[in-house]
Amino acid sequence: MHIETIDGEPRFRNVPLSVIVHACHEKTVDAGLAALALPGLDRETLEPVLTYCAELRCEADAVTCPGCKRRTEAQGITTLDDFIAQHEEIIVGDGSVRLKGSGTGRLTTPALAALEKTWSGENYWFWARRVLRKLRHGIRRAHIRGNAIAPPGTTPSVILIEPQLPDNIGMVARACANFGLDDLRLVDPRDGWPNEKARIAASGANYVIDDAAAYDTFDAALSDLNWVCATTARQRDLRKPVLTPEEAVAEMRKRIAAGQRCGVIFGRERNGLE
Repeated sequence: MHIETIDGEPRFRNVPLSVIVHACHEKTVDAGLAALALPGLDRETLEPVLTYCAELRCEADAVTCPGCKRRTEAQGITTLDDFIAQHEEIIVGDGSVRLKGSGTGRLTTPALAALEKTWSGENYWFWARRVLRKLRHGIRRAHIRGNAIAPPGTTPSVILIEPQLPDNIGMVARACANFGLDDLRLVDPRDGWPNEKARIAASGANYVIDDAAAYDTFDAALSDLNWVCATTARQRDLRKPVLTPEEAVAEMRKRIAAGQRCGVIFGRERNGLE
């Protein structure tokens, strides 16, 4: 893989490496590659691009990427004041606030607080290391299929309501595999489904991830179940039955033995069930 150096920047297909790293870090690897749509850039060729950035090979080539903290350091910019001074003008928000400098070029920022956080640049080499680990981790476990240890319907389904982080879905899938549960159901996952980040976090529980089903509504996810229990960490004084985990499992064992389908519901990470 040939990394070109153009105008003091390391580039692939004339695109700065920071742009490639940013796309694959903010999205999943596959979604990032699809968004970039660069000829010749795929999972296989992405690895040497990430390695170049992760190992800071740019230092030996005396090049830097736009937006990278290394460029800010190379330019001798050590404070926000220095950063402002190198511009002719920085326009804040709707333009009612403008910061004048003695340099060249104009920059826009939504707020002073945002500028304070971003002026020094991003540690793209650190991002590249994270994406590289995910890329290698996913490839290493991509062949793992696995099999459910129990026939369909003989273990309870696990239902996640509007899960936000795909990483959390992956960890739940791993926990399901650890305990012989294989029917994972997702109600309106925020980041869509399927999701590569969930597969990576599942640490090899690929068969649970591959068979997991996403539903648009709560009712649809429960349509073939006879009895479900909702989990909570709070004390509940309700007229509904409140069971300990041991009691809930005993109830499910009895019902499953009678041919019923059971499930366990987990609410949203942030605020539980409505």
